[in-house]
Amino acid sequence: MLRKILRNRLVISLLPKAFVPDTPAAAKPSSYKSPSLAVDAMVLRGHRADSFHDVLLVTRKFAPFKSRLAFPGGFVDYGEDPEAACIRELLEECNIRGRSPQLVGVAGKPGRDPRKHVVSICYRVDVDPTAEVEGRDDAAEAQFYSLCKILKSPGSFAFDHYQTLKSYVDKTFPQYVHCLSSM
Repeated sequence: MLRKILRNRLVISLLPKAFVPDTPAAAKPSSYKSPSLAVDAMVLRGHRADSFHDVLLVTRKFAPFKSRLAFPGGFVDYGEDPEAACIRELLEECNIRGRSPQLVGVAGKPGRDPRKHVVSICYRVDVDPTAEVEGRDDAAEAQFYSLCKILKSPGSFAFDHYQTLKSYVDKTFPQYVHCLSSM
């Protein structure tokens, strides 16, 4: 540890003065713009008679993308763990309790949200397969859709949620290839 500290001090001493901060960065107000952080819950259930899956989507109540389909989700509160935020948003928007969030991916391309630069973490979340959902908060509706049918409707989605869903399905459920080939 002492060797690492000494090595870091040596590196800093060799840097030009302009690169060495005289005050810790945490003590200075940031002049950098930072993206906002959001979370999305991907909920799938597979108890259909045809052995295919359903995906939980909300119909957005407000702009942007009013009336379009999206994963339940929203912004992470300051000081909140993203996984906890995902479970909270699922409960707020769909009145359903989630558990065991598993990372699906991170989307952060500038312009994916027309309001501002938003980085979104998508989690696959487990729920009670018999639970009833109800659209609440900023979700006009919440319901499970046939995964095969919804994959044929990319224009119905908000943000980049279709690409996130399709990418996950391509990697995880090869049996849905036929849904995409009939588009």
